This record gives sequence, C-alpha cells and structure tokens, in this order.
Amino acid sequence: MSASEHLGTYAEGWTKGDTELILKAAADIFTFDDPNAGVIPKNEFADYLEGLKETVSSLREETSPE
Repeated sequence: MSASEHLGTYAEGWTKGDTELILKAAADIFTFDDPNAGVIPKNEFADYLEGLKETVSSLREETSPE
C-alpha cells in the first residue's frame, strides 16, 4: 500500500467510524493521542473507538430536540 493509499484508508476509516480500516492503515507501532484519554496503543484502539462512539451517541441523545 502506498503512502497516499494509507492516508486515504485511514481517513476513510475515520469517516465511517471503522476501526478495521483505521488500523489497516496504521503501522504496528501506531498510537493515538487523545488529550482527554491519553495515549492509546494500537491493541487498545478498538475499545477506545467503541467507547468514543458510545459517548458521542449519548451526548447526541441528550441534546436532541423533542
């Protein structure tokens, strides 16, 4: 995979919220630095992203107009 393909796959993964795509484009030494959660190693990223999705979903429910 070329560098531009890695970047495209990584971006597509974030756009879709697809952990598999994000990690497919990431190096083995990948870490994700979240200012609120700290440094997330590659082997913990799937759990981190799932938790992030749940947090965003709950916040959206709290602010939904009735």
